Amino acid sequence: MDRRRFFTAAGKATAVSAATFSNAVSVQADGYRRCDLVHLKLSESDIDKWVQPLPFPPILPTRVVRQQSDVQDPPLGGGSQGIAPEFHWQYPGLAVQPAAGTEWALTQASNFRPGDIYRGTIDNHPAPLQFAELIVRAVVREIVPGWLTRLLCYGFTECDAGGRVLQQHFSTPGPTILARSGQPLVVRLRNEIDPTLMLDTSLHQHGGHTPAHSDGHPNFLVEPGSLPGDKCVHGIGIRDYYYPNPVPHEALQEPGTAASPLAWRPLSSWDYGEIQNTMWYHDHAEDITAHNALMGLAGYFFLQDDPIEENGHDVTGPDGWRRHLPQKQIPLVFRDLCLVPITQPDQIQPAVSAELQSADPQRGLFGEARIHFDPFDHNGTLGTIHLVNGAAYPRQAVRFERYWLRMLDASLARFYNIEFWVVHPQTRQRKRLVFHRFGKDSWLFDQAQQQSSVFLGMATRADVCLDFAQLKSDVFKGWGHSDGSYEVLVVSTLNQKDGRGPGHGDNQQTLADTPRGGAEDIREDRAAPLFLLKFVVSEQADDRRTWPLQNQQSGQDPEQLQPSLPMQQGTRLRRHVQLPVPDPERIYVREFNFERGRGAWQINKRFYDSCIANAVPQLWSTELWILRNRSGGWWHPIHLHLESHQHLFVRAKNHRGERITLCREGYDPRRFDPTLAEGLEAWQSESEQARWREAFQPPESSDFRHDAAISDFDCSVWNLGIKHDTTILGPNTEVHVLMRFRTFEGPFVFHCHNLDHEDMRMMFQMDPRSGLALPDEHLKVRRQYWYFKSPCDDEHCCRES
Repeated sequence: MDRRRFFTAAGKATAVSAATFSNAVSVQADGYRRCDLVHLKLSESDIDKWVQPLPFPPILPTRVVRQQSDVQDPPLGGGSQGIAPEFHWQYPGLAVQPAAGTEWALTQASNFRPGDIYRGTIDNHPAPLQFAELIVRAVVREIVPGWLTRLLCYGFTECDAGGRVLQQHFSTPGPTILARSGQPLVVRLRNEIDPTLMLDTSLHQHGGHTPAHSDGHPNFLVEPGSLPGDKCVHGIGIRDYYYPNPVPHEALQEPGTAASPLAWRPLSSWDYGEIQNTMWYHDHAEDITAHNALMGLAGYFFLQDDPIEENGHDVTGPDGWRRHLPQKQIPLVFRDLCLVPITQPDQIQPAVSAELQSADPQRGLFGEARIHFDPFDHNGTLGTIHLVNGAAYPRQAVRFERYWLRMLDASLARFYNIEFWVVHPQTRQRKRLVFHRFGKDSWLFDQAQQQSSVFLGMATRADVCLDFAQLKSDVFKGWGHSDGSYEVLVVSTLNQKDGRGPGHGDNQQTLADTPRGGAEDIREDRAAPLFLLKFVVSEQADDRRTWPLQNQQSGQDPEQLQPSLPMQQGTRLRRHVQLPVPDPERIYVREFNFERGRGAWQINKRFYDSCIANAVPQLWSTELWILRNRSGGWWHPIHLHLESHQHLFVRAKNHRGERITLCREGYDPRRFDPTLAEGLEAWQSESEQARWREAFQPPESSDFRHDAAISDFDCSVWNLGIKHDTTILGPNTEVHVLMRFRTFEGPFVFHCHNLDHEDMRMMFQMDPRSGLALPDEHLKVRRQYWYFKSPCDDEHCCRES
């Protein structure tokens, strides 16, 4: 579906929604109706806070597939665009074979095609294949008390042996996908959206290591089911996504030759530090990703792993390091919406109207709250209502114990600076809790870090160990209620008002005193933070829903679990291998400038073109990528698909316009970026690094951690010692990263995760390939990878590129 087709549909679709976790109301095909009251919006003051309980997404059920007949209607690979060619490496005969003329899927040339990409086998056979079905459907839900909203969301149905539907589970966030490292999973996506709306979908596992066919490429679309009378039905509406969940092999650069100066090869050893943990999934359809994500198409994807012993020791980290991970887990998905209240019957959408008419009068429903979305505003969509796990301003009961908070920013354009505030019941003074952060994006840290704030850009995640027992310390003596309970408010000190990013319209006095453009100039407003969630802490709190997902599935009694060990500053966790500083003579360097141009968003002054491979790296190679923000005061969180990347060098400006720098020891950026060697932009190493420490390092006193009036910058945003899948480019910022390309050939994309920017073409395509003497030998997407070829057409949009 191109943007023009979407605008046609958008005339009928100006509002969408998100929801909580009760059973959904299926929506019949009736189209969207335009609302003439978009100037009226629900505000925070219109909603009763801390009324709704925090919803917890259900777990997506899986089952084992051992033979082709275990999956029917259609069989594996029988949907749109078949199944990933890499599936046949491990499971030949289990899925529908490739069509005639595409046998390349089974004989794909590669300088290393691993017979076992999964780290381990069972009795010399591939691990049992897991299978799950995920449905996209339109539903009506009550996400704000008293108002019904229409939305799209992921879900599943439970049926009896005869196929009769017993229960439906549709939610936003969608069901949590739970998988294990080294155990492959196929997720079948069914697009059951009303075909008249022409809304395609594409499922992206964000932060994973997956084949290109299953990566959720913007053009590898799952179209809605066929309309009555359509002749072309070839699996439309169904697609199988293959997630091997592998541990990548390590790679080695070989001595170069005149013909191939940059040669790489895989090793037989495994890169255990790359085992993912907190991933997520969301829609990625070209041109309409922002629309579909705003509707609620997102969910968590958690990967679990067990200790791997070699010579009597765990090679994934220090022996017993998992004992420090809190047993109780709380997923938190933050997002914001703009809701339009509608009470006039002729303005309410038919599906919502039907639900209002059939609802129990005691529910006290006022009308429809429709999410406003403007497809012509591509600066960055902000909302006025804040949701956590699909509920507006919910509450959650916890005990004086340790909890694992798994946080995600699923907003389109909003940044968060998350803190945990305790407000004195009489004086209204504020203090904040300290915690230990032990993960960013998909990967756990090798050492825990004590912090008092978490900075989240769009698509980034944070794993945090928060111990509520600190409320019993002298720091908070007298700050509780008479019954011994405490209230902890989850707030964001970034009261962002503009899609440009933090620092635009947030604090008018600050704007008057200080010009825009500083990377650390995030314009906090601690006098007027955003309140998001309330924790009610007590001795006997009912927190059974916070027990680990795997124990919920097995039915294990949570009270019998062994408690976790305390986490402290420097506690050693997951193994991490820091990539070496590169030799400029032996690494390929690429530069990508993210900028505004021709009224939209560009990279290197070009718009996204799905037929062009903007970068063609050698499979198994490592490259140096220079990411620059040249769009003035705009912020861009840049997501690189396929692999993690590591920071080498970060250069930005402070609020005075002076250059500040964070740099890996032994790395000289001037050897890779000539613009830093001389002229006005020449790098001044010592002075710039000193100004970075001045801007971002916290005070030496430990008392500031609890002081809610003092900013505590999250050092994980730009960090040289951890892994990232999304790098935040603040204003005037340049970041040098090491990017690897292992296991799977392309195409993959990379883009800004302000989804309005992505839809308006701030996206490029990379296509790792084997057998290249040099990178970029061919800059055209290969014909056999035209997964986005229409099943009804003999030709393809790239045929003449």
